Amino acid sequence: MANVRPLAVLVVEDEPYTLEIMATLLTSLGHRVVTAASGPAAIAIAEEHPGLDVALIDVRLPGFDGHEVARRLRALPAGAGAALVAISATAGAAQQAGADAASWDACLVKPLDAERIFDAITDVLRMRGRLERDETFA
Repeated sequence: MANVRPLAVLVVEDEPYTLEIMATLLTSLGHRVVTAASGPAAIAIAEEHPGLDVALIDVRLPGFDGHEVARRLRALPAGAGAALVAISATAGAAQQAGADAASWDACLVKPLDAERIFDAITDVLRMRGRLERDETFA
């Protein structure tokens, strides 16, 4: 399978270790990564980085939650076309994210691993017509 061009990825996570691991993993694959540790910071960063391809967003965040981040990103020109993936520590929050189909393209439950992240991103980008069948995110 062919890899896709480098993508612009926003990672929103309030746990510093998880944020660092995810950012390092994604940048090691050549993707352009910007990070935020709170809801308000995520929106500010998205406004500064138009053309986001993907946003990985923790559901529980300081400032306002991931659901609000997703709604606000969808309303911004910078984030309107981005694939939004919810990240949750609990299955219940994941189910809520799944029910909020207007905001989320997919949801992952922690603990995360690289393969699940890459598969989810590949799936949502294909769904949105941003990846061809023979392209992968990783």
